[in-house]
Amino acid sequence: MVAPLDEVLWVSLPYIVIVVFIGGHVYRYAVDQYAWTSKSSELLEKRWLNMGSQLFHWGILIVILGHIIGLLVPPGVTQAMGVTTEEYHKMAIVLGGASGLVAYLGAWILFLRRLLIPRVRKTSDATDFLVLVLILITMTLGLYNTLIYDIFVHPFPYRSTIGAWLRSVLVLQPNPNYMVNVPITFQLHIIFAYILFLIWPFTRLVHVWSYPIFYLRRAWIIYRRQGGRRWLFMLRANFIKEIFRHLLPREKFNNNWSEIDNADRAWEDLYRNRWQYDKVVRSTHGVNCTGSCSWRIYVKDGIVVWEHQAVDYPTNGPNMPEYEPRGCPRGASFSWYIYSPLRIKHPYVRGELMRLWREALSKTGDPVRAWEYIVTNPELANRYKSARGKGGFVRASWDEVLELISAALIYTIKTYGPDRIFGFTPIPAMSMVSFSSGSRFLELIGGVMLSFYDWYADLPIASPQVWGEQTDVHESADWFNSMYIIVWGTNIAMTRTPDAHFLAEARYRGTKVVVVTTDYTDVTKFADLWIAPKPGTDAALAMSMVHVILREFYVDRQVEYFINYVKKYTDLPFLVILEKSGDVYIPSRFLRASDLGLNVPNAEWKTVVLDLDTKRLVIPNGSIGFRWSNEGKWNLKLEDSITGKPIDPALTLLGLHDDVVLVRTYVFDERGPIPIVRGVPVKKLNVGNKDFIVTTVYDLLLAHVGVNRGLPGDYPSSYDDPKPSHRPGRNQ
Repeated sequence: MVAPLDEVLWVSLPYIVIVVFIGGHVYRYAVDQYAWTSKSSELLEKRWLNMGSQLFHWGILIVILGHIIGLLVPPGVTQAMGVTTEEYHKMAIVLGGASGLVAYLGAWILFLRRLLIPRVRKTSDATDFLVLVLILITMTLGLYNTLIYDIFVHPFPYRSTIGAWLRSVLVLQPNPNYMVNVPITFQLHIIFAYILFLIWPFTRLVHVWSYPIFYLRRAWIIYRRQGGRRWLFMLRANFIKEIFRHLLPREKFNNNWSEIDNADRAWEDLYRNRWQYDKVVRSTHGVNCTGSCSWRIYVKDGIVVWEHQAVDYPTNGPNMPEYEPRGCPRGASFSWYIYSPLRIKHPYVRGELMRLWREALSKTGDPVRAWEYIVTNPELANRYKSARGKGGFVRASWDEVLELISAALIYTIKTYGPDRIFGFTPIPAMSMVSFSSGSRFLELIGGVMLSFYDWYADLPIASPQVWGEQTDVHESADWFNSMYIIVWGTNIAMTRTPDAHFLAEARYRGTKVVVVTTDYTDVTKFADLWIAPKPGTDAALAMSMVHVILREFYVDRQVEYFINYVKKYTDLPFLVILEKSGDVYIPSRFLRASDLGLNVPNAEWKTVVLDLDTKRLVIPNGSIGFRWSNEGKWNLKLEDSITGKPIDPALTLLGLHDDVVLVRTYVFDERGPIPIVRGVPVKKLNVGNKDFIVTTVYDLLLAHVGVNRGLPGDYPSSYDDPKPSHRPGRNQ
């Protein structure tokens, strides 16, 4: 009597597996040919793949051949060929066991490779691991049956039981009685093989059937017929023809050098539809980038379908490289970001603040009073402020967020005044509309418009300190005119991709490029000289360079070009007031026209220099006080702003000094700030009832970096002196 479970396992289930196996392959080939692949990861890792793949595939081929002979060929056939049952059994154990072990080892290597190598693991999906796990379980049971059960327990006549059952299934006369007394490990081996065959059509195992045997009979030139449109999940009339087209006769001509292929061409509609468009518009990419590259945006049904770099920039002339094409991979993929499910399309507020706001609003009933209730309560204010930097954002409605922002602005204006509201909008290169609307709003309410450097905190502070402007950024094309370029603090190939070609092209003119990076970055490949300081020490390297430049081009010898440059374009000649601090002095602030009692516009904002020609204190053009005075002297002409006469600012007071005083500054290392005391030349001024001791920025700079000019104090004697300083020997 056959149990119901045996009826299911050995009568019904085999046909279900066969139908799913064959039908699944046919369906997948018909609707998903692009995924009919082994999904090779050879580019990600080769050594383990080469070893594991060779062992597994050669071993499994012999194992499959053994299963075909052992299960489908009746024992009488092999006996008629002179092979006894005992001889066949020994041969199956030796050959099957050996090839099974080889394939088993290869399968484990492939499994561990996919599990342990991060790049392979990240490109794997659940079915990849499921297939390998099922193969390992099935092979473990098979090896146990072959090498342990048959040898150490009892030789099992699987050819007259399992083989007979399988042949009965294939001839549509299933007989489950053959399987009733089969050992459980043999049955489990078959059941796991069921599962493997069931998922086979939906995994990478379909590549087993992709042998290019039909390539051998293919003509040299292939012509394809125009196919009809395929509708999803609908079988076409020539479906069978598509599946078996390789077996159909082919129409050949031109002495068999050419043929017409019967392959379906409906896939070409996908390609054609992909590149269709209704109109082209001009735009750029708002990815917080100052490149402002011009792109042609192709639109279909209101959707961006693809983009192309514009190639109609004005020419730079015959002696300069052109700007075009401008763009980068981040911009080229921007249309995908527009429709990404990860794109933020709603306002998000920190959860703690949102809870406090809703509670306060329900209590007070007035938005402004609700905000006042939160910020004037130290405990509540600390709750939402201490939550910063920890994430926890929640989605809110536009109305609720606008109400909260408006309440905060109104409360701040009423309590502290509008000039306590600081803000910034997206940078102009990102969106002129957003920038203009936001900046106009701040101006209308009396707020303060910040720069994007205040917002992003990445201002190169040397620019405003030396030149008085935020940044002195020259045109990227001008790199081509430079003969010596130091790239420091920027990875141009990544962050200025549209302009990077100017750096490469400048090298063709003989420009020497020095790159200072702690690691090998994308811009390092442009370098003639690569300097790789230890991380965190590039500031010391820069200060050492300053020390050498000052020593060798300003003190040991005065290079006229350098001297004239810093007098005109930097603040080094400006006079600085020194204040007494114990036994030494410390730098205070610039000496200003107001300190001299001069009755000039914006006197508090005009700096002072010593004129070498007249030995008098003068107010030069160009300081910030002239920007808003309407005097027409917001320029860098070396002139006395009062008399209009040319001046020659004193860079140093040495030789003109009334005294030498000790000034305390600091150097910094891993131990923290280290005070250093060094002498600087000074002038003593008496204006009205006030006494001033002043020196120049240049003299303070030399003292700070430790350039010894024979003055008293803790100056290093050479580049290798171990005293705290910014000399090269200490910073090395």
